[in-house]
Parts: sequence; C-alpha cells; structure tokens
Amino acid sequence: MYFRIYPDNEYPDRELIRTPEHIDAVLKEIKANFGTYFDKFLATEAGTTPSTEDFQNAQTIMGVNVQRNIKPSHKQNSTMAFRNIVKDSINKFEKDREFYLDLLDKDFLAEVADDTYTFKNTTLRKECPYIRSILHSPAEALDKFKTCFTCANPDDLYNVFVDLSNLLINYKEEFNDSALYETVSSVSELDLITFEGIGYANVIGYGVSSFILYKNDPRLFPNRGKDAIWALWFLTQKKTFGCLEDSEFLMVKIDDCLTEHNFYFPYYLYAWYAFNIYKMLKEKAEQMDVYIDPEYRYVIVDAYMNCIANLHRDTIDQLSKPIPNNGLGWRHG
Repeated sequence: MYFRIYPDNEYPDRELIRTPEHIDAVLKEIKANFGTYFDKFLATEAGTTPSTEDFQNAQTIMGVNVQRNIKPSHKQNSTMAFRNIVKDSINKFEKDREFYLDLLDKDFLAEVADDTYTFKNTTLRKECPYIRSILHSPAEALDKFKTCFTCANPDDLYNVFVDLSNLLINYKEEFNDSALYETVSSVSELDLITFEGIGYANVIGYGVSSFILYKNDPRLFPNRGKDAIWALWFLTQKKTFGCLEDSEFLMVKIDDCLTEHNFYFPYYLYAWYAFNIYKMLKEKAEQMDVYIDPEYRYVIVDAYMNCIANLHRDTIDQLSKPIPNNGLGWRHG
C-alpha cells in the first residue's frame, strides 16, 4: 500500500470517513474480526502472558518436549482469564486517577484562574503524569510537542482545560442514566461532535484530551490513544473502504517522514467504534458469566485495543521508522 504525504489535516478523505455508508462498512469489518482478536485477548490475558500457542512454539524452538512440559493452569480457563483482565485493568486504571479528577475539578480551576503560569509549568509540566511522560520521552517524534508546549500561552492552555471540564459536566448530565447511554444507536446520538472544537494546536489534541476525560469518566469517554487507532487498522484488516489515502487510521508526518497513527482521526468517530466494541465485549462477558461494571466500560475496551496493538508491535515499530528513499512519499506496508 502507499501513503501520500499531506500537511496538517488536509486529507482528501476527510468528508468520506464521516458518511453513514462508510461508517457502517468500517463497523461491519470490525465486527467480523472482533472474535479472532477476542480469543487472543483471553489467551494472553490482554497481552500480559504468552498464549499456550506461543509457549508451545517457544519450547519447540528450544527443543523442549512440549507435551511433557505444558501444565494446565487457570489461565487456560477463558472465564477466569476474562475476570482477571477486568480486575487487573481496573486496578491499573485507578493507580493515578486522582490527579486527573482534580485537574478538571471546577473549584480547582477557579483557584488557579489568576495564575495560569503555575498551572502550565507546575500542574501540567511537572505533576500531570501523561504530559510529564511525553516531555521526558527521548522519542524524536515528540520533539514538536515539547517545543510547542514550551511556547504555549498559559492562558490559552488553561482555557482548554476549562472547556474540557465543562464538556465533562454537561455530558455527564446528558447521560446520567447509564442504561440510557447503552441504548444509543447512532453516531449522532453519542453527541460528541462538539469535542472537535476543543484543543490547542500541537499540544492538547485528541490524544491528550480524550485521555484526561477517560481518566475522569471511563463510563462515557473512551481513550483515543495512539495504540487505539493502530488497533482499528488491524481490526479492519488494513482495508481502504474507498479512501484515497488507503487508510483513514494512518498518516505520514511530513516533517519527520514517519508513518504514524492518524492523530487527526475524529474523536466522535472513534467513540462510536469504541462504543460498539464495548457492546461486543459486554455480550461476550454475559455469555461467560463475567461482569463488566459500566462505570469502567471503556477501561476494558482500552485493554482490548492495547492488546491488539501489542500483538502487532513489530509491524507498528517497523512502519514508524523513517520512510526510505529520502521520504519521497510512499512506503510498502
């Protein structure tokens, strides 16, 4: 396949990917491949352990008598594996959650309104685990973020978080009834199109914003991280669905000549796909007598998406390397 290079978000497929027919086609493909990845999700306990098949292959390579050395364990029990995934994913999610709850708290934001410099350079730069990890990352691909964050206007950054706080409050009021949320039957009913207007160029995009909302309320906001978008590419079997770009989930960063996840991919579309993946996970859980607490619905979706990305980590790493041929606009994949 080939990936053309376009600056910023000027993609010829921008409108196509928003059409009902296109969305339905993508969702149909996700549903067709969900089961295959779900089996691997359980077999590896969301990527935390080797599957029995992987274990057998490794022992074969090492010349070990596979049949004699494999011992049954509770991890071969699908129900137990699923319960472990749910429990472990929620425990991991809760570890640093308190900070993000405070970050969008209305009273806290009111307190720091007159000192946005400290908000930017202490609260965000030094105390926010997500942003701090990006600023301290050695990855060259994040250099632009670091520069833009340093140059960002503190007042404007602060206002983004006020907007996120307002969105959080209003959306929770709209879907206060969790049962009502699960009756949503269309992209428009999710009512997240307004999310596209919130952000700060090259600093607070869909990835950062969605993660912070996700940490505040994983009942309503899925985490649209890098691995989640890569996972959609694999879940849809890398199909193009008529896109001129070959994939709506990938892009090439023109400055770095790197193939990346499409960080302009609309959040409201990702939320729709994530919502449907949740319903598939929920159906499996009910069949297996596993309970997914709706308060953490998107924590389990996030675990599923991260597992898919981890299963294809070698491919992702390979495609993320600088494009050969001096970045002349294509890469085989």
